[in-house]
Amino acid sequence: MKNIHELSSEVEQRNGSLGTGPTKGEGLLFLKAFLKNPSYVGALAPSSRYLADAMTDYPWVFEAKTVVELGCGTGAITECILEKIPSTATYLGIELDGDCVKHLRNRFPNRTFCHGSAAEIKKYLADMGAGSPDVVISGLPWAVLPQELQDGIISEVVDCLAPGGKFLTFAYLHAKIMPRAVRLKKHLRHCFGGVEISKPVWKNFPPAFYYICNRPNARNGC
Repeated sequence: MKNIHELSSEVEQRNGSLGTGPTKGEGLLFLKAFLKNPSYVGALAPSSRYLADAMTDYPWVFEAKTVVELGCGTGAITECILEKIPSTATYLGIELDGDCVKHLRNRFPNRTFCHGSAAEIKKYLADMGAGSPDVVISGLPWAVLPQELQDGIISEVVDCLAPGGKFLTFAYLHAKIMPRAVRLKKHLRHCFGGVEISKPVWKNFPPAFYYICNRPNARNGC
């Protein structure tokens, strides 16, 4: 049986072959976070550069004034966001795992990371005096999150997005048919007037896709 270091190295090799993939230390930190709380982390390794680039390669990211990231992990998607948003843009990252938060604050010392729940976006934005986000990008494992928590987070996103704002969140292909994943898709279509589904990102491990949601509809009870 492979130990934690061998598992970490294997998934890093698969997800770190493009550009600056996760370092060995980041992969190990992420794997430890998974073992500590698998119902929240939901994966064995950070997202690949392929997935992070795909999710952030849009005009509304390059032009955003305020961006919120949910479930930053060790910073795989964070790195791409910070490379692409304007230098004057406000960034807020929210992460539940304390060790990951410490790592993120060391890795990106000029950005704000809050240690807490993604269901409290508005509180953290208010605490830092930030306005409504133009873009919210999520790395949360929806397929394993309880229904009540799913609903609470999406409600926060709907309530906080600026007019014309976008919500992007990824999911794994292998989990697409899981009941909570199916419910998530239905709930997104209920809470947003527009929901697009990306092509699969086959080079991510495991393969993934993502939703692009716009026109939040708070009137639907979201």
